[in-house]
Amino acid sequence: MKNYLSLFIAISITFLCCKKEKQVEIITIPSVKTATATKVELYTADVEVEVTTDGNLEVTEGGVYYATHPNPKAEDLVARSLSPERKFVQHLRDLEPNTKYYARAFAKNSEGTGYGNEISFTTGKGEMAKVTTSAFNNTISQSAVGGGNVINDGGAGIFEKGIVYSTSPNPTIEDQKVDSESQSGGVYETTLFGLASNTKYYLRAYAINYYGVAYGNEVSFTSLPFDSVTDVDGNVYAYITIGKQKWMTSNLRVTHFRNGDPIKKYSDRSSWDKGFYSLYAYSGFRTKEMGLMYTQKIITDSRNIAPVGWHIPTDEEWKELEINQGMSKLEADDADKKIERGTIGKKLLVGGSSGLNIQLCGALIHDTPNDISISDYYGFYWSSSTAADNYLIIRRFFSDFIARHSTSDAAISVRCVKD
Repeated sequence: MKNYLSLFIAISITFLCCKKEKQVEIITIPSVKTATATKVELYTADVEVEVTTDGNLEVTEGGVYYATHPNPKAEDLVARSLSPERKFVQHLRDLEPNTKYYARAFAKNSEGTGYGNEISFTTGKGEMAKVTTSAFNNTISQSAVGGGNVINDGGAGIFEKGIVYSTSPNPTIEDQKVDSESQSGGVYETTLFGLASNTKYYLRAYAINYYGVAYGNEVSFTSLPFDSVTDVDGNVYAYITIGKQKWMTSNLRVTHFRNGDPIKKYSDRSSWDKGFYSLYAYSGFRTKEMGLMYTQKIITDSRNIAPVGWHIPTDEEWKELEINQGMSKLEADDADKKIERGTIGKKLLVGGSSGLNIQLCGALIHDTPNDISISDYYGFYWSSSTAADNYLIIRRFFSDFIARHSTSDAAISVRCVKD
């Protein structure tokens, strides 16, 4: 019995000693290893990190300090992860191409920060993009369609691409340009607007990446001859003859009345009732294509916004145009009160057989005293005629039909007809 008691006491002492040893833990900062840099590109790289020991505390943050000089610290660039795994990949971005970087991992717990070994890597080296220019087709007065092809982005990505053009050879981005509004590679198409009559133009595609502006081969064409009218600002508009009428083929974009007084530019909602013009609702720089939008107060102003010898068409002049293109008189007069009349609308739109090239520019709508909205998809155009509700009659274009109704609280497009 004595032997059993001695054995029990020995086992108990051993157990208690082991339990006591387990409760004693050494608390330290984490140990971390900067493994290697992978997927190194022009602007990005991945750094593999391993937290080898957590210091017997929860690791609350880990990541990579990096810089273009040795021994990067917290005051340099940092990429971090909260509650990281023991092994994780830290993604570095916004790096400079063809640049040597130094990096070292770090990990934090409540005891402090542990630092890993330093590694280095060099980001990729790119070059200027390679781009070609396609031929241009100018079958519409004042316009031409063409484009380019970014066949190689130089490994650096494309910031901007488009067409530059001039009446002199070798145009650059310091001359006139049209941004394609795309940053991808490949084939793209652009349209030039506001061209002069019977003039030779030189064009080159361009693409901009980190390394600079690349130009494609030069092409040229001679714009179509056309009859034209010039407004008080010096803007030139082509016009065509349809039946007995002469119509502008692009929207008015004048910013002064005929006597030289400036038209106020829309600035905020409080300026609505004062009369104003507005830039195209979606892209202000596309005024050569879309023209400007004007409120009814401007349309009815006695100082007149039409060029000398021209005027804003009456409702009857719109009807004459519609009937010339095949709409019946009953439809034109809206005898059945359908508002959306006829099936000849597409003839008047851009690319239609009439050559009028009506644009679907949308409108600014004054819904309430404090709210202005944008109506897109449609083309809205003023007439100078007043409806029974004392509002001006307008035309609304979309597809086959042409709607005829009245409005007042809107800023919409203007086409002019010759006196």
